[in-house]
Amino acid sequence: MARWAMAHPCRMQSIEPNVRARKFSLLVGRTACQCCQALIEVGALWLDEFEDLDGQAMDPGGAATLSYMEWLEAKPLAACQGRLPGLRMASTRMSGTTYLANHCLICGSVQGAPFVHGPDGPFWPDADESLAAGIRKFDFAVPLSAVASISQATWMDRVG
Repeated sequence: MARWAMAHPCRMQSIEPNVRARKFSLLVGRTACQCCQALIEVGALWLDEFEDLDGQAMDPGGAATLSYMEWLEAKPLAACQGRLPGLRMASTRMSGTTYLANHCLICGSVQGAPFVHGPDGPFWPDADESLAAGIRKFDFAVPLSAVASISQATWMDRVG
């Protein structure tokens, strides 16, 4: 079923989500801003179960985070922004796309997905200790539909 979203104030665009979930969580971690080096909170959407509508997940039954989110329904977006106001749409030169990205609340700069979700980012823990100490989880009993990349890793099975 197509979802309709405002692409431009004068025209509507049909959106076909590639991932759906009955509920989701917002993982919140801390990292240094890529621009001003301030210690900031950043978030990632986490799904413990989901429907992969285009077959991109490596482990369809496993947990996942979403990145390069080009579209997210209004209710889950509002839930996330209520907890993490720096999470909003941005265009980046590195990705060449517009997606839901973390922003520094001090200087306003975009914290690109490679820096947040990559090997040195807060959502790539290297041990159970860093997972327990560095990431907080906020659960939302809100259905989610999105257009996003699905990322999976073994640490995601340890999120409680």
